[in-house]
Amino acid sequence: MTDDRIRLRFVAPLRSRTPSRTLKGNIAFLPMDAIGEDGQYDYESVRPAVDVADGGYTYFEQGDVVRARVTPCFENGKGALLSRLVGGCGLGTTELFVFRPSRHIDPRFLYYVTASVEFTGHGAATIYGAHGVRRVDDQFARDFRIWLPSLQTQRGIADYLDRETTRIDALIAVKQRIVELLGEKRSELATNLLLGPPVAGRSAGPGQVAVRPGLTLVPFRWLFREIDVRSATGSETLLSVSQTRGVIPQSELGDRHQHAESLVGYKVCMAGDLVVNRMWVYYGALGSASQSGLVSPDYAVFRPTAAMSSDFAAYVLRTPAYVGEMTRLVKGIGAAFQGAVRKPRLHPSELGLIEMPVVPVSEQKAVLRILNQQSEAISRRVSLVERSRTLLEERRRALITAAVTGQLDIPEAA
Repeated sequence: MTDDRIRLRFVAPLRSRTPSRTLKGNIAFLPMDAIGEDGQYDYESVRPAVDVADGGYTYFEQGDVVRARVTPCFENGKGALLSRLVGGCGLGTTELFVFRPSRHIDPRFLYYVTASVEFTGHGAATIYGAHGVRRVDDQFARDFRIWLPSLQTQRGIADYLDRETTRIDALIAVKQRIVELLGEKRSELATNLLLGPPVAGRSAGPGQVAVRPGLTLVPFRWLFREIDVRSATGSETLLSVSQTRGVIPQSELGDRHQHAESLVGYKVCMAGDLVVNRMWVYYGALGSASQSGLVSPDYAVFRPTAAMSSDFAAYVLRTPAYVGEMTRLVKGIGAAFQGAVRKPRLHPSELGLIEMPVVPVSEQKAVLRILNQQSEAISRRVSLVERSRTLLEERRRALITAAVTGQLDIPEAA
């Protein structure tokens, strides 16, 4: 690593939030979810300028480098080089650093600097804010010292990283597809065991899902009753719903999970209850609790009758057919505009109308044994694939860091 460094503000100052010209027509508009963690962004995301020009959003132009400044998006690496913008400029979330590259720094090299482990690690150390939104300090972004070789060397490094990160990203995409295929296999197995194989021409009405002939269906509300006991003591374990692991302690979800600032309104959940994340049912975010604890007010908690176990119901509700039916019943608007957010949710009364297959308890146990065995085998394979994907992601970050700090000897960059 070279010690010959320069402060970032001298070669890529932060852009003013005030647009450099009057904005007209359709312009690029980038909320945080339109920016990826691998340098990608939704360049087709546009809004009429008249709708957003006075909303206090962050201004950027073609060729700028943007980087999230709010946690956990900063730590996750959200950022991009804006190379394709409708109208050549745009507005985005207020939680962005916008770097304006000068003639002394290659924009691609600048992006890779902001994507490096060094930039992320030092920036994370400056995060401030005790409650609510926590941000990286602006002064850090201005004063961060970078290695600045000649423009020719910068371009050579950027060319090298473009090639290598594209190759690594392709391998990561393959790993992701394998995980998706394993998930589809799990869903197909559960569907065939619980509902029967698909039959051509079979249809169902509202609140119903097509199942094999002869299977008894009854409304969910006959099998489960909603539990709405609330507590703010904080003495119980905080629980969350993982889309792949069911109901687990928040502490097992890793650093990216946002812990609650307040427990007001949190609900008491007992072991054996069915927990449904009403905001994410379209991803199958539900499960049976294996321990007691507290869950978010956005969750619904149901206690089963003797006719059906929560484990069996969780498998049923995670099948694509039932996820599709719950998605149809979700109410609300998912978009955020000028601070107003109406999050879509599934109301418990709507869930209560969905008809569930009822089989003897002995058959439920037999099916669960098969599903659990097969699911564990698939989960082991998924864990191996995800571990290899994680190693690729770490390799990508390490490669970028080494290249932009002068630790790699890149012939093309000489």
